[in-house]
Amino acid sequence: MRSLARICALLPGLLVAVTACSERSQQETAAEQMERAMDLDPAQLREAIEAVNAQAMEALRAGDAASYLALYTDDATILPPGAAMAQGLDAVREYWLASFAEGGFTLNLNTVSVDGAGQFAYEIGTWSMPIGEGESSVVEQGKYLAVWKRGADGTWKLHADIWNTSAPAM
Repeated sequence: MRSLARICALLPGLLVAVTACSERSQQETAAEQMERAMDLDPAQLREAIEAVNAQAMEALRAGDAASYLALYTDDATILPPGAAMAQGLDAVREYWLASFAEGGFTLNLNTVSVDGAGQFAYEIGTWSMPIGEGESSVVEQGKYLAVWKRGADGTWKLHADIWNTSAPAM
């Protein structure tokens, strides 16, 4: 009986000690995860973003709207020139489906810089797009800012995208 009383007396202290150790272990784990998330290697980040850009350019050339739209987050926002902001994947899809209605097109991206921390990164770059054929062909040029979000699976997707032309205002 005495040992049962002793165990009952020690049990609350033991539970507190175990809980404290468990919480400390979880805090260290969360802190370690945050530290790893904050440490994005700039070269690897740029390589990952450029790889997704390459997929996007291939989808544009092929006129493959579904593959292109798969590169956006579900809560993406685009800010296209001369058009209303599109928020959410349904609105982004509506904008791009109208653009893809004409078929594929060629867009060339030049990443100027990429930086990020945690699950977000941003990319600044320039773009060029040949328009027309023969003597009437021109190359339109512009710049862009893209915000990327890394998913739980580690892949980067477009989360916010704004672009405009470098042509002088009319």
